[in-house]
Amino acid sequence: MMLECVVTELDVSEPTLRKRLDKVSQKKYKMPLYVVPESVIYRAEPKVALAWREKDFPKSATRWVLR
Repeated sequence: MMLECVVTELDVSEPTLRKRLDKVSQKKYKMPLYVVPESVIYRAEPKVALAWREKDFPKSATRWVLR
């Protein structure tokens, strides 16, 4: 599967964002979010998804437009 996305850089100094990401990190990885001054976090918002089966490509190719 391939995704076409719009990617934006998030402001890691934003307290509300860091709190949300820390909560997710605690739940998934059982550890706090570790942010150092040179940390960069991106948000990828999928716009188009492409998928296919290798054995019968291109007949199985499918494209979804996501909103």
